[in-house]
Amino acid sequence: MSDGITISMTATAARFESRMQGFARRVMTDGSPAVQAQTQNVRQVLIATSPVATGFFRDHWGPVTQGRTSLAWRVQNPTPYGPTLEYGGYRGVGPRTVALGGGDLGGGFTAGAGIYSRQAPLGFMRRALAQAAPQLRQRIAGVVRQAWAARDMGGGWPLSQAVPLAAQTNLGALFRIELI
Repeated sequence: MSDGITISMTATAARFESRMQGFARRVMTDGSPAVQAQTQNVRQVLIATSPVATGFFRDHWGPVTQGRTSLAWRVQNPTPYGPTLEYGGYRGVGPRTVALGGGDLGGGFTAGAGIYSRQAPLGFMRRALAQAAPQLRQRIAGVVRQAWAARDMGGGWPLSQAVPLAAQTNLGALFRIELI
């Protein structure tokens, strides 16, 4: 009596998994400095564009620090009125404030209606991110393409067998993620 026939793709699946893990490790290793550098660039823009009454807010931008993963980098300003500066939460219009109806900030960012600082109408942080988005996408795309074309992606996948990613590949659509 026979138990039937079984086809196992275990070895093929294991090689594929190993190659993808090698690819992910390479992206994480090579991508971390790229994201860190871009975060540093955004920090400089934030310092330069922070609204200034006394200089206290501008002077309290912290250093760029790593978050929970190797690709997560951040910069913080612990000043409690930072959200008001960014999102327009002032109580009334005065010499330093202006009422605005909101608008498009570019890069997929929008601002809602509110009363904002005259120095940062509709905020300044989301503008800095929108301004940085194309360069970040370009840096991440370069890291992904470099990792994709690597001679060894953890599974002995030679370059001659690697399929290159076209320069115009939309990585966000390819991997179904938003890059910023």
